[in-house]
Amino acid sequence: MIAASACPVTDSAKIMGRKWSIMLFEEIALDRFEGFNQLLRKTKSVTPKIVSLHLKELETAGLITKKMILRNNCRVTNYTVTAKGREFHEIIRHMKKWNMKWKTAPSYCLSTPCSECPLFCKRR
Repeated sequence: MIAASACPVTDSAKIMGRKWSIMLFEEIALDRFEGFNQLLRKTKSVTPKIVSLHLKELETAGLITKKMILRNNCRVTNYTVTAKGREFHEIIRHMKKWNMKWKTAPSYCLSTPCSECPLFCKRR
């Protein structure tokens, strides 16, 4: 977990700066999160422990909510973005636009989720 500091801006930057946080958050914000195991298959190199940790951090920060639902007699965990999370997602979109403006991000950055970005894939 990320330890809280006296500065909420620093705390937000810490969440954003974690390797998998933006990618994971964006999957939920874009309604592409199809479950824990599906995400593990999609990313291949992230561990269940890391996904669980980041989901908990995003939930603790108030960016997402977790809800257990029953589907076909199986418990399924569903995550949704909160109002605070929607605003946070706009910050991410503005960061992408800013990087595209200054030619530090490819033109497809805004239209491509981080999980499908070849640049993000290189980081792993």
